[in-house]
Amino acid sequence: MELDDLQKTWRDLNKETATDHTLDSDSLRLILQGRSRGVLEQLRFNSRIELLINMVCAVLLFAGIVLEDNFLMRLVFGAFLVYEVLLGYYFYQKLHILHTFVSH
Repeated sequence: MELDDLQKTWRDLNKETATDHTLDSDSLRLILQGRSRGVLEQLRFNSRIELLINMVCAVLLFAGIVLEDNFLMRLVFGAFLVYEVLLGYYFYQKLHILHTFVSH
């Protein structure tokens, strides 16, 4: 008898939850889009911060090249400046791709 009672209770619970919490495909899509937009916005924010830090480092390296008298240090600063420019291009492209995801 206990098994029959358990089955009856289980069926009653399934009937109640099916009518109370039905999700159609449109509402489920909206929920998932909201979550993904939040993640994409956080990624865009992080990418902007990375690009800003990169630009500050590039300006400091350029100032180091201009102000430094030692040729070897100028060469090192120049190498790092080239690296920062390439890294800035990467961050810019990443931000552009994230922007296309958010706009769609």
